[in-house]
Amino acid sequence: MVRDILLKEVKTHAPSLYPAFKAKYGKEMIACYFGLVTGVQCLYQEEGGSAGSTEMTFGYCLAIHPLVKELLQVMGKEGITKFFADDSNFAAPFDTMVEIIELLNLRGPSYGYELNKMKGSYLISREVDRTEAERRKSKLMELGLGESIIHLPPNVAIDYVERENFSKTYGMKIVGTYIGTDDYVHKMVKEKSKDLENHAAVLENYNNLHAVYLLAHYLFSQRINFYLRNIPPRFMRPIVDDFIKMYRRIAGEELETIFQQLLFRLSEGGIGIRSPDIYCISRR
Repeated sequence: MVRDILLKEVKTHAPSLYPAFKAKYGKEMIACYFGLVTGVQCLYQEEGGSAGSTEMTFGYCLAIHPLVKELLQVMGKEGITKFFADDSNFAAPFDTMVEIIELLNLRGPSYGYELNKMKGSYLISREVDRTEAERRKSKLMELGLGESIIHLPPNVAIDYVERENFSKTYGMKIVGTYIGTDDYVHKMVKEKSKDLENHAAVLENYNNLHAVYLLAHYLFSQRINFYLRNIPPRFMRPIVDDFIKMYRRIAGEELETIFQQLLFRLSEGGIGIRSPDIYCISRR
């Protein structure tokens, strides 16, 4: 993030906040980080913001606003662009996408925006044949995109093995939501289930029941809520069933016999555990 652009945009769009931003970002700052053998290391920071600062999401959005406007001019009515802070997403005809990548390569650094060409995903259109798909892939690699993030659609595969591989990789994650082929989404959901299983195993073997309750109630149970919000219900049935089993395992054999009683509120003689059955089924 370039501070001069930040201050200019704040002054234009939120003038009442300009004095506060000017006082903090109008001068050199001292930043610190730790983890070295020598202890805490301090350095002078002339650009960018402060990690964890409550105003930085708002400030960053304003700082890259001129860049987003340039991108919209390139795209016209032929595509869409959505930013969530520095998480950018584009959908447009191929020639327009080439212009977008070229613009980000050329103008992005002047706004403090560096396109990470080895992260994310680029899905080549399903409307093209294999020859055109390979041409587009080569052009994208010329622009610097890593081969591993460029995905060909299953319909251009030359045999069954390749088609199955393409089907499992043709997709991407957009702000926590998976889009792509059914095989791709199912694969990612299975990985989420393995992740939940690892967390459940830690809680299951932890010897402090009070801590287990707090972690399961306020942290572990929220994981499934996040997945249910972001992944279509038709993909979630296996992970919901697995989650219910994990939740009951965490409660332990000693508590399983009175599990239903534990679901009651404190005032009713329980301890307020959420019912995973009702909690999950209601979101299917």
